[in-house]
Amino acid sequence: AVTKLILSSDGKKALTIGNDKTAKVWDLATNKVLVTCTLPANPIAATFNTATTKVAVSVLQDGVRKVILFDALTGDELQ
Repeated sequence: AVTKLILSSDGKKALTIGNDKTAKVWDLATNKVLVTCTLPANPIAATFNTATTKVAVSVLQDGVRKVILFDALTGDELQ
């Protein structure tokens, strides 16, 4: 189930996180998922960068909070 919905600053994309350990980037014009990012734990929070090219997702894994950065266009994890 979706636990949070975040809109991009330009209003063209949405980011959802849920207890299925995923973050999804949606195209609001087509209502289609553009990217699905698989996470190591359930996400706590997420956001787009201002250019809507990257997604930061916070997870709590084994009692440690970490932030994972993804490319919003490809779903690739960034270092």
